[in-house]
Amino acid sequence: MFVQEIIASIKQKAVTYDNEEIALNQEEKQLLERANGRVLLFYLSGPMIFGVAKAISREHNLINEYQALVLDLTEVPILGVTSSLALENAITEAVEKGRQVFLVGVNGQTEELLEKLGVMAKIPDKNFISDRTQALQKAVAYVDKYSPNSRRNVVIPFRLRG
Repeated sequence: MFVQEIIASIKQKAVTYDNEEIALNQEEKQLLERANGRVLLFYLSGPMIFGVAKAISREHNLINEYQALVLDLTEVPILGVTSSLALENAITEAVEKGRQVFLVGVNGQTEELLEKLGVMAKIPDKNFISDRTQALQKAVAYVDKYSPNSRRNVVIPFRLRG
């Protein structure tokens, strides 16, 4: 029963940049608007245990048109093995498709687990950032420089709460 309650409590929702579901500051909203769908903000919060892995995979597969992925783990106190594997798959797929990946707030147990899985080695050191706004600035600068003609009309950051 406990497992079912945890899985039922997982909230996931695709929201537009101006939705208050994700507390974005004004600069972050402007950056995502400027990115015009070329940057995917994937925000995770709460413990990421085994029941979240499927949701991570499902959300990641919803959007394939982005050129840069900002993965915000700032509010993730616990990252389980299956969730780590789901993140590893999402990051590996993004890197293999030539997309830039920026990790925000990776430290402690989360950093150790991602290091063991080899995820950290797939991302340049300069793409590990402690602040989401700075990560979005770098992601938008990247897509402006390397994908200026690849624009969409939708801006969708994701929030997945464990």
